[in-house]
Amino acid sequence: MERTWLKEMRNKENLSTYKVAKAIGMSQPYYSLIENGARRPSVKNAMAIADFFGFSWTRFFPRER
Repeated sequence: MERTWLKEMRNKENLSTYKVAKAIGMSQPYYSLIENGARRPSVKNAMAIADFFGFSWTRFFPRER
């Protein structure tokens, strides 16, 4: 499932996927996979992305019922 909320945060800051990935220490292709919903980030990577944008890392792991 595509993470449109993450894309919107990045676009609001007028940043490319490359700039975000570089700032948080991961490859641009891997960051794009996370943003597009093709990959679920590790907790470490979720925390790095969340810290960069200022939201709770748990947003990547919604409760399943």
